[in-house]
Amino acid sequence: MDDDFRVELDVPEHHGLFDGVREHRLAKEARQRLGEDIVVTMDDNRLYAYAGSEEQAREIEQRLHELAAARKLDASQITVTRWHPEEQRWEPLSDALPATAAEHDAERRARDAQQEADAKEHGYPEWEVRLEFADHDAAEAAAGRLTSEGLPNVCRSRYVVVGCATDDDARALAKRLEGEVPEAEKVTAEGSAAVAMDEINPLSVITGRWRRT
Repeated sequence: MDDDFRVELDVPEHHGLFDGVREHRLAKEARQRLGEDIVVTMDDNRLYAYAGSEEQAREIEQRLHELAAARKLDASQITVTRWHPEEQRWEPLSDALPATAAEHDAERRARDAQQEADAKEHGYPEWEVRLEFADHDAAEAAAGRLTSEGLPNVCRSRYVVVGCATDDDARALAKRLEGEVPEAEKVTAEGSAAVAMDEINPLSVITGRWRRT
């Protein structure tokens, strides 16, 4: 299901030995109240429930109010947010999304400019295209070809990674390379491993550490 809407509930931190158990039980109770089709997660003393529509999000909000009352939690800390595709972040429902093609284009350009500035400030690409091959020889051959075409990359094991400043650049390059490098088993545009670190991505460009999945 879609998850364009998110309902958030702050959970006070007790700094106790059993905080993890308490949070696990709270998330379990939330899933029971909301139904198995609703995704519920806990992170940093905050409970998140995801919805595909504003109507569903409001229903979840009401059920979490009931849960907060039963658990004696502060219901005023429940908020509903919506994913902003151009800004790539969660925003309050009160913030209007772009409605016209011109507004969408303006926000995409503003986001790309910010991502390019962030990449320059951090000293590494914010996004990347990752190509996966059957073996190291195929990856190395493709990496050499990409380098000769003016696309700097890093090749390790069965993977080749090309850095990009923005997600639009990464998506466009991934689409292009799918046709130009047919021997690649998989081509993925994603946030840079240098940003997510190797906890998310098995290839870490910034640290120089590479590990296999």
